[in-house]
Amino acid sequence: MKGLLDFALISSDKKLIASIEGFCHKSNYMLISWNNESAFLDAQEAEAIEAKFIMVSDLDSTTKDSLAQKVQVASQMCPNSFICCVVGQKMPKEEASFVIKSGADVMMTIDEVTTTSKLEYICNNVIRSDYIPIKTSDLEQDKELTFNVYYYVGQRNKFLICGHDGLVLSADKFEKMKKLGEFYIKRSDVDKFNTYVKTLSYNSETAVERRCRSEYLSLCWSYTEFIILLTDYSRFNSFTEGKALLDKCKTFSNRLISSMAAVNDLWKIINQRVINISSLDNIPAVTAYAGLFALQMEIENVEDVMLAALLSDISLIFQPPETIIKLKTTGVEKLSAEEQARYKEHPVNSLKIALDRKVPINNNIREILLCTHERADGNGFPKKRLSDKIPYEAYIVQFAEEYHKNSMLKEGTTSINLQEYNKILMDSPDTMSRYKPTFVNNIKKLFT
Repeated sequence: MKGLLDFALISSDKKLIASIEGFCHKSNYMLISWNNESAFLDAQEAEAIEAKFIMVSDLDSTTKDSLAQKVQVASQMCPNSFICCVVGQKMPKEEASFVIKSGADVMMTIDEVTTTSKLEYICNNVIRSDYIPIKTSDLEQDKELTFNVYYYVGQRNKFLICGHDGLVLSADKFEKMKKLGEFYIKRSDVDKFNTYVKTLSYNSETAVERRCRSEYLSLCWSYTEFIILLTDYSRFNSFTEGKALLDKCKTFSNRLISSMAAVNDLWKIINQRVINISSLDNIPAVTAYAGLFALQMEIENVEDVMLAALLSDISLIFQPPETIIKLKTTGVEKLSAEEQARYKEHPVNSLKIALDRKVPINNNIREILLCTHERADGNGFPKKRLSDKIPYEAYIVQFAEEYHKNSMLKEGTTSINLQEYNKILMDSPDTMSRYKPTFVNNIKKLFT
């Protein structure tokens, strides 16, 4: 019988071990550590181990061979695990690339592990985000499921199977499932889900919503990979690779744009209850809303708006964990002066990350990205630009973030009064000072 782990650590470094033990305790991850790969192999022989996330470290080695060997052992023993390499300092890109090709998914320095939020971000999406929400409308009566469907029981903090792979949804079963309303699939089954959706009927409003949701889930699925690749220094040595990454983002954005154009209510597509065990980022939702608002306002290049939204906050992954916690719980105002100064540079740092990875973004995207936190009253950041120096598209991205943040379903709720919420948002003093009057008027038209 396999031992199921959240986190496996192969390291002899006492400081790293102590740091990871504290991290896993705080995050409620099941952890086992071994001093070396031989001890890990012995444990495998005694009882096969399956770990969602494996960290392999070699902080003293200055060559690629030792680390690559450890990675190969972990990869061969646990082929389905996400493997993270930790090194004492950055390796030359050619050597780092060799280690990655040996079976690693990402490479991090010890400083990134201990002083940034990158490990937490990756683990949240590898360990915690095993399940992706879907709606009853994503399923169809009398069709055979090609994946397991789960229902979340909040009181027990568990996912229970309510529809198994191969089950044909009878009328009675489908009606019972409708009463539950929201379901989950394994993240690894996204491709099966998208294939299933393509086989369903097309001639209804439900079918249109279903296709749109399928495209949105694809964007969510790809965003984690996008962030990990973009922030991994061992990747992207050429403009060709940077362009390939950008082209992939454009493909997902354009497919979502096409499906959104036919949807009456995007909120139903995007929103689901926020539960502690799921940590899909807000960015895909913000990107979708920004694309929809730009489409409805007849902005010339909707693609640029969506790409700017995708890129605008990527550098937050390098903020200290304490800063991210404060941002989530108490807001920017409660940050120390030093934390605020660092946080307010994140649009500039996000652009730098994209350019350092040779992602060929145009000047329009750059300007939108840099201004997604600027305000019409001149109190924004990073440059405190005045209204006439802020691209109109940047207001769209900023409003999309505010809209999503305030309209998300909280745990234990199933709906909100969107009409009432929209009125409160439109009439708030902050909205009137944050955006230029023409933008506020145009947004109001969208909601009336």
